Amino acid sequence: VSHDRDFLDGLVHKVYEFKNRKVKEYLGGIYDFLERKKIESLQELDRKPDHQHAITSSKKEESASKAAFLEKKEYEKELRKITNQINRTEQRIEEIEKQISSIEARFSDPLAKIEKSDNTDLYKHYQQLRNELEELFVQWEKQHDELEIVKNTRK
Repeated sequence: VSHDRDFLDGLVHKVYEFKNRKVKEYLGGIYDFLERKKIESLQELDRKPDHQHAITSSKKEESASKAAFLEKKEYEKELRKITNQINRTEQRIEEIEKQISSIEARFSDPLAKIEKSDNTDLYKHYQQLRNELEELFVQWEKQHDELEIVKNTRK
């Protein structure tokens, strides 16, 4: 340990700074270290409190943690949005499947008396439900793909 920079110049290739219960390693000679610290001599380290650097570091850490928090919040919001869409789609699929089952039971019941005009309307309604169900399954798959994309962007 020395404060004599002429003695240290050419002798050291690393400088260790012990400060605020932390050890920092600086690669290079003593003049490189002084240049990075923006000081003229090693004695200035003892005299010059590094408040500005501490404040700047603190603000950078706050800013980084705030950005990380906001990013996490946005990610969770997007996850909730997609998950809610999936849940609504699944509920609608379930409703349509129940309606389709009911109509199929009615068609297959030999004792059910269905008027010819009712039969045509019922069949049209049945086809509309089947088409809607098919569209919902496509939508459900897209929503799951979107959910996977969002999850993978977070990793």
